[in-house]
Amino acid sequence: MILEIKNLKFKYPSSLRLVLDIPQFSLAKGEKVFLYGPSGCGKTTFLETLAGVIVPDEGEIEVAGTQMNRLSVTERDTFRANHVGYIFQSFNLIPYLSVLENITLPLYLSSQKRKQVSQAEELEETKKLCSKLGLTYLLEKKVTELSVGQQQRVAAARAVIGRPELIFADEPTSSLDYDHREKFINLLFDVCKQYQISVLFVSHDKTLQKLFDRAVSLPEINKASMMFQELDEASTT
Repeated sequence: MILEIKNLKFKYPSSLRLVLDIPQFSLAKGEKVFLYGPSGCGKTTFLETLAGVIVPDEGEIEVAGTQMNRLSVTERDTFRANHVGYIFQSFNLIPYLSVLENITLPLYLSSQKRKQVSQAEELEETKKLCSKLGLTYLLEKKVTELSVGQQQRVAAARAVIGRPELIFADEPTSSLDYDHREKFINLLFDVCKQYQISVLFVSHDKTLQKLFDRAVSLPEINKASMMFQELDEASTT
């Protein structure tokens, strides 16, 4: 397994309620999993916990054979930079950099990814990746000159460069219509298949689940979601 969690529990410091209470979840190497649920059910919090951005109150998170909850803040940041690709809902591209500079940025922030792609191979690797994603003619443009769909593909290329073991994608297709969403996901999968990269893709749009190896409902695996529902039902009776 590339990702495995056990008895994960998390609540925000200002709250007494658990946001996450997940007994078990796993992701196999090369597997593409669709995680869905309504807005506000904790999908982004779950991803940030798995990526080590926030620390759970209880439980174990193992990513690529490493226990994330045993690492310091600095160690978690380094591990995430070396082993994980992240596609944000807002893309988080750097506006004053070109497409090429945005895509290759992870290679300068991660020694591990730098080893995967040598300096001599960097431009060739980037060109191959951009060719698959239809970005070759845009490499020298500033990302502010691109359409939303093009920016999204740049974000995907940045997540894949350096061949991470795992990609977390947080609602990256929310601003696209259905046809463009499906096309983007197929492009992403085509690139990930080459390097056996696992994908955990979060969305509230269940129509996309047919594209994935497996679909998981966060409210169904999260006991905290069930508790919220029971409390809401009790308050209305």
